[in-house]
Amino acid sequence: MPDQSWGVRLERIGPAVMVSPSGELRGRSVDRLREIVRSREPGLELLVLDLRDLVDLGDDGIAFLVEECAARGAETSYELAIVAGPPCRRRLEADPRCAGLVLHDAPEDLLAPYRERRGARR
Repeated sequence: MPDQSWGVRLERIGPAVMVSPSGELRGRSVDRLREIVRSREPGLELLVLDLRDLVDLGDDGIAFLVEECAARGAETSYELAIVAGPPCRRRLEADPRCAGLVLHDAPEDLLAPYRERRGARR
């Protein structure tokens, strides 16, 4: 049975995609998020994972984020940015596996160049 406390919003801006899960990121929701990310990879330059709407981040959710960051450069050609609000930021900063993660406060500055490019082509 799917996790009823999980959802996701997607926004594509040319070769950039923002994926914003909400609810809990644990168990099946981690697998679903992984599938969503993989399905958006072709042609991707920037993936923004916006975690500000998460109410809970499980150990398997943290493991997924660490794996995604480790894959940059080694397996993929796109940049990954993680946006975390206070609850997720505290959880990630307290976990030693996340020592190398760069966390952003908001996605606007990350996505601005892609929005500008899109606007210039109109």
